[in-house]
This record gives sequence, C-alpha cells and structure tokens, in this order.
Amino acid sequence: MNKKVLVTVAGGVASAYAEPGIDVVILDLDDSKVTHPSEMIPIHTSFQPLMKFAGVEDDWIISDDGRVSDAYYAVLGGSHVA
Repeated sequence: MNKKVLVTVAGGVASAYAEPGIDVVILDLDDSKVTHPSEMIPIHTSFQPLMKFAGVEDDWIISDDGRVSDAYYAVLGGSHVA
C-alpha cells in the first residue's frame, strides 16, 4: 500500500508533487461548499482516516472507485510528469 497524503486547501490553488509510491489528494474546501454532490469526483475510501483526522470527513464524498492521486510525480533531475 502506498503512503497517503491529504492536502486541504481553503482559498488559492494547490499543486502537489510526490515521489512515485506516495498518493496525494487535494481537498479544496471552497469547492466543497459550492459544488453539487452529483458533480463531485469522489476521493478514494483509503483517505477516509486522514479526512477524519483533519475534521473534513463530511466535506467531500468518498467512494471505492474515487480518485487516488492529484500529484505530479517527482522524477530524477527535478522535472515532473503529469
């Protein structure tokens, strides 16, 4: 199982970079307030413990087929691949 990182953002735009083997999901609290639940892309259930720890478990929908990573992956030489 990959290590998990949950990034919560209120205001602004977040970008995340990670090494391969680290799953990063960005939860935008502003979007969660204005996006209809039917239009939300769910977050994978493996992030549920982090969401609970951050106090945002009710701010975004989760699903077994939800998104797993919003990160660009760090590659040797400092470049990234989308």
